[in-house]
Amino acid sequence: MPKQFLEELFKEESEHNNSVNVYAVIDAARITKLTNELIVVDAQKQKILFDGKDAIELEEVAPYLVELKKEDEFTQWVAKNVYNRYGAIFIKTTNTIETLAQHLKKFIHVTREIEHEGELVTQKGYLAYYDPRVFPNWIESETKQRQTEFFSNIEELLCEDEFKQNHYLSYQYNNELTAQSKQAYEVNQ
Repeated sequence: MPKQFLEELFKEESEHNNSVNVYAVIDAARITKLTNELIVVDAQKQKILFDGKDAIELEEVAPYLVELKKEDEFTQWVAKNVYNRYGAIFIKTTNTIETLAQHLKKFIHVTREIEHEGELVTQKGYLAYYDPRVFPNWIESETKQRQTEFFSNIEELLCEDEFKQNHYLSYQYNNELTAQSKQAYEVNQ
């Protein structure tokens, strides 16, 4: 993980002067060794974002919310194995992991109606907004109300910039969505 990105991620600044928690939503479908690595993470600092039987049956490919601390061994593993693989989004918030997990779960389910043999059938699925290649298109296409709802528990969301090498995107919401592309690290000349 580039130094500038790490510095931005762990800035302890908040408009409310509260302690800011840093989390990663990591996609186990993209980061195949994730569930093995989570064994060393305290169970109170990780939450699977699928519920019920899907949490059990799909645990190897599910999204996981994991609390990060700058000097933790797991954070260093994330820096080496997740960044530059489009495997996570990073969230800064004053909320607890439990509150944030419940909040993020609200946005993960999608339904659509399709015609099957002359009848409308409802299909259920998951929206992988936690993929940094999906998040920008998804959030920017949502209504202002949905953007407000999504960012109600999030101070800042950071993810890799798919279209600008050596950059990441920083999203914030304060009556309107703003996104900035920032340089992830200096390129030696």
